[in-house]
Formats: sequence, structure tokens, C-alpha cells
Amino acid sequence: MLSGVAFGASAFLGLSGTYGFVPGIAAPAVRIAAVQPPPVGRPNYERPNYERPLSTTTTQAFDLKPAFVEIDRVAVTSSLIPLGLRDDGSLQVPTVASQAGWFADGVVPGQPGPAVLVGHVDSYLGAAVFARLKELKPDDRIRVVMNDGSMLVFAVSRVDQYPKTLFPTDLVYGKTTRPEIRLVTCAGQFDRAARSYEDNIVVYANLVSA
Repeated sequence: MLSGVAFGASAFLGLSGTYGFVPGIAAPAVRIAAVQPPPVGRPNYERPNYERPLSTTTTQAFDLKPAFVEIDRVAVTSSLIPLGLRDDGSLQVPTVASQAGWFADGVVPGQPGPAVLVGHVDSYLGAAVFARLKELKPDDRIRVVMNDGSMLVFAVSRVDQYPKTLFPTDLVYGKTTRPEIRLVTCAGQFDRAARSYEDNIVVYANLVSA
């Protein structure tokens, strides 16, 4: 499952989870037939040096938000739920492995800057929504459907894997002059003692059509 992205002053924001989830804190344990699955690990994510745009654009005026993400290359089709921060400063995460989320306190897709989408890589039941992100190649297309029915198309520029201790916070959350998106999930070896993955996959993509 996804685990939390800590936004503390000196915390790290990285994806790691017992089930290989994204930024966020440990999700509540779920009981099925009185059997409790393994607890979700806590990924690390360094607090982004980020300021949300304050301009009143058409997008903000009409409260435009991303509704779905579609990636043909890796068979991803998911609605997007807005994710905020928990009281401890960590990023909320989807509670369902097949569900992707959008960091709603960050950039809206289509606005200048990096909009951040996160999703689990797997769960105790198997592969999750972002299980195949590492298969993406440059120029692969990512479609984001907005809540007004409009569609944004992004082209992948690169896919990188990082140890969670070296997560590139500035590259993922830092300001950019053009609309971009980042997709993040867990990767690497699974540390059973820590109940988390050691690495993160980050997909970088630029807007090519709106």
C-alpha cells in the first residue's frame, strides 16, 4: 500500500511501503475475515520547497481538477482522488491499491509547474495501479482527463529510479516554467525488516496537447 510522504522540515518524502505504495503515512490496517494483513511501511519524502501559485486563472476560477489518468503503454486507467496532508505533515494516500491520487495542495495539471500523481506499486493481493510505471519510455503518452471533460496529454521525458534516501525533491516538486507532471511509486528491493521498498520510481512528463 502507499505509505506516507512526510513534509516535516527535515523529513524525507519518498515512496516505500510494505506493499510498495506511494508517499503518505501508513494507511490504517484492514481486517478481512479477522485476519490482519501486514502493516504498511512508511515511505520517506523530503518536504518540497514549493509555493502554490496564487494567481486567479481560469483553471482556478472554475475549480478545475484532474479526474482520471490513462496510460495505454502500461494499462493504467484510474480515477484520481485529491490528496492533502495529514496532521503530522505527511501526504495522504489512496486506501485502495487500484486507486491513483493527486497532490491537491500542489499544482493543478495544465498549470505551470509539476503536478504530482502517486499510486501503489503492489499490495498483499498483487500488482497495484502503478505496478508497471518503470516500463514507460520517452515519448509515451499520459492522458489526464479534467473534471470538465477536457483532456491534457503529456509526453514522458524520462523515467528514473532513486534510493529513497536520495529522493530528488527539487526535481519532483520544484517550480518549472511549463506544465509538467510527475508520477511516483515504489521500486527496488523490498526490505522485510523495515516493511518498505528501498527505492522510488519517478516518471517525468511534459504537456504536449491540451
